Amino acid sequence: MSWFYAKDVNLYFEDRGKGIPLVFIHPPVLTGMNFKYQLEELAKDFRVIAPD
Repeated sequence: MSWFYAKDVNLYFEDRGKGIPLVFIHPPVLTGMNFKYQLEELAKDFRVIAPD
């Protein structure tokens, strides 16, 4: 888990694994944790990033 800080914005994101990056963008009503199981499996072969 990581945080990105910029002026008036604090953004939490998951960043796991190594390799080709895959970015998961969730719909407005949901959170990045909706991809929990996909992130766990894909992080074995890819770098997965899920902003919240």
